[in-house]
Amino acid sequence: MEYSFNEQVENHLRTKSLRELKSLVIRLAATVPNTSQQRIFLDVLEDKRVIIDKQGEKTDAEKTLADLQSFYDEIGNYCIDAHYNDGYGWGSQEGFVIQDDDGFAADFTQAYYSCERLLTEGQYSAAAKAFRLLFNTMIKFNEVNKNNDFGAIYISTFVEAGLFDIDSNRAKALRGYSAFMANESDLRNDLIHIYRLCVECGSNLTFKDVLEAGNETVPDIENILAQWVEILFEQPPRMATPLVKEAALLSDRPEIMEQYVKSVGLSEPLAHLTLCEMLIEQESLTEKIIEAATYGLKHTEVDASLRDKLATLLADNAKRVADHQSYTYAVMERFYSCKNLETYLPVIGLNSPETNLLALSKIEMPKTHTPHDNIKADYYIIQMLNGMYYTAFDAIKSNESSIGWSTSLKGTLFPFFIALLSGFDSSAVTIKKLVSKKINNADINDVYKILKKNRSVIPVEQEKTWYNWCIKETMNRIDAILTKQHRGAYERAAWLLVAMCEVQTINKQEAPLALVRKYLEKYFRQRAFLSEVKMAMSDAGMRI
Repeated sequence: MEYSFNEQVENHLRTKSLRELKSLVIRLAATVPNTSQQRIFLDVLEDKRVIIDKQGEKTDAEKTLADLQSFYDEIGNYCIDAHYNDGYGWGSQEGFVIQDDDGFAADFTQAYYSCERLLTEGQYSAAAKAFRLLFNTMIKFNEVNKNNDFGAIYISTFVEAGLFDIDSNRAKALRGYSAFMANESDLRNDLIHIYRLCVECGSNLTFKDVLEAGNETVPDIENILAQWVEILFEQPPRMATPLVKEAALLSDRPEIMEQYVKSVGLSEPLAHLTLCEMLIEQESLTEKIIEAATYGLKHTEVDASLRDKLATLLADNAKRVADHQSYTYAVMERFYSCKNLETYLPVIGLNSPETNLLALSKIEMPKTHTPHDNIKADYYIIQMLNGMYYTAFDAIKSNESSIGWSTSLKGTLFPFFIALLSGFDSSAVTIKKLVSKKINNADINDVYKILKKNRSVIPVEQEKTWYNWCIKETMNRIDAILTKQHRGAYERAAWLLVAMCEVQTINKQEAPLALVRKYLEKYFRQRAFLSEVKMAMSDAGMRI
């Protein structure tokens, strides 16, 4: 087979290492004779766009298309030998290992570069046909190889294995760019294909990438963008929204995004959120952003994904301009969309008994009490923030476990009962630290302020019952940790011990350090624990 000059160059480059390629480029740069050509050389190095040169030698387009058709027709004839590696072997990674591809990777790479060559020569119509045929070949390959004995093999399998000497994002961009440069009247099928390439799993292709894939300006770009917007308005909003925003910016018509949220994207929070973000980027008036976000919240389902993010955006902007009505609306809607402690604190921070009662009425008591469930824990913490302690205590009093409950419902709520017995006194730093570990991203000072403000009157007998329960749980927990020598939990055991001493000190009980002395004597051989107790007492401002 006789290769053209360009093909010979490409064949040589494939054999070069990165160091050899760098050396070659430097040698070539030294041969560039004048300033204008040097500028072109630098442009090629700095720009990833395909450089169109219509003056050079032309490839036989008909032969290239015929070869690509043969490649398509014979795509099912490759005998690929591969196996799936489960990743359990030493130093191995999960995925397919292709042992023999029967020359497919080399043939595909050559087919791709033949398409690109037509494009760089300015043979746009032939290049468009070639790229369509190549991508149809990819689809056919995936279909043919999805039921292999060793599992499905796709084009993406070769890409992930690094077996193609091709930039896959560039190939996708050139697929669309070649169609645009061919300047054909009906681009609908090409645009639909480009949309699929943009939204497929793992893709980061943008429409701008397609429009700017070559150094020649795409003709009739206004018409292309208009057709592109029509296609996007037909697609699922969750997938198409980012592309609609991009199209609005590329067209310099922000009203496209505004029309979108009032039609196709009406019920999709992402669409409204994207519009608001675009308005922020364009430094629009805050009032306009508030109007757009409010409109979005009013037209989306309360449990829709990302609606809480939209409400947060509204709350932030409303707070900035002291729009109390919009801020209140945003805070309440965010809580309705995502009921947790973090979103509840701003609700109670409104200092409105009416809105607080309304929010509480929207929370349902969890049906079961299972470990590692923040939603259930937040429900009971919210109850305690409102002085309703009995509901929380009833949920955990039957749990008799004494170890391993740090992340359970009991382990989450226990510090709140110690804090309750201390009167939520901020001077009890160890107790406050224990509570702070259980409230995720919420501000501990805000939480403590609310707990103290809403602390309800507790009958003496009930307070005594809770105190005895806390003492018993603390001792059982510490004993369980130390007898089984769970060294990773020694710090937490020391905190619990010192926290109970803080309760006794604040309540002016006799011998508040007696419990500490008892455990220092009982476990005097476990020096690591003794060290943790001393540090915890020092942090709490106590001495023994």
